[in-house]
Amino acid sequence: MSPENNKIPAHCFWNDTDRSVQPSLFAVAAAKLYRDWDDPNDKNAQKSHVKDIQVAELFRGGAANYQEDIAVVFLETPVNYGAEVSPVCLSFDINFYRSQMLPGVLGKVAGWGLTGEIAGPSQILKVVDLPFVPAQECLRVTPAIFTESITGDKICAGYLNGKTAVCTGDSGGGLVFPEIEHGSERFYLRGIVSTAPPPEGQKKKCNINTVTTFTNILRHRIFINQYL
Repeated sequence: MSPENNKIPAHCFWNDTDRSVQPSLFAVAAAKLYRDWDDPNDKNAQKSHVKDIQVAELFRGGAANYQEDIAVVFLETPVNYGAEVSPVCLSFDINFYRSQMLPGVLGKVAGWGLTGEIAGPSQILKVVDLPFVPAQECLRVTPAIFTESITGDKICAGYLNGKTAVCTGDSGGGLVFPEIEHGSERFYLRGIVSTAPPPEGQKKKCNINTVTTFTNILRHRIFINQYL
């Protein structure tokens, strides 16, 4: 991650009808805790218009089960790092990846998404801990109708018991895993919120009893590296 660009799932920007992406329709904010764009409590928020959006070449939205669900967003105004804004770490080392991505190891995801099956979105940024779920286990516990969306560039994380979940409105959130290096805790970006099985029942808006799929950063090393 850099002050000038961010990694976001492509479906946040994609228009399935004409397969277009319009940067002028979007903006980015850092150091922001409250949902409302102009909330006065966000004293040190940094905001920027979007200069450009590069979507993975083979992304085709729902038509391809959200495979290649990743984009790089370029900001008109670079973010200034400081006490309230710091970059997440990237690593494409396969051995390091395997040491972090073990069954049950907790990663963190932040978002303003729905807070329950029939609840509205959170007004304050929330952070949840979700356990990594290996691919075979993810396929086993996921409804058959959704397994086509567990494509080769996805990883899974979450609970099946309703303890906590990623919901609508959390798309784009990074799945990060901690690592202690030289006495300091750093967080490594391993996935980006992509899809999850829909809820059962007409009144429910969020499925809190399922795992979520995340676009696997490691699988998109070549795409990401060309913009670093």
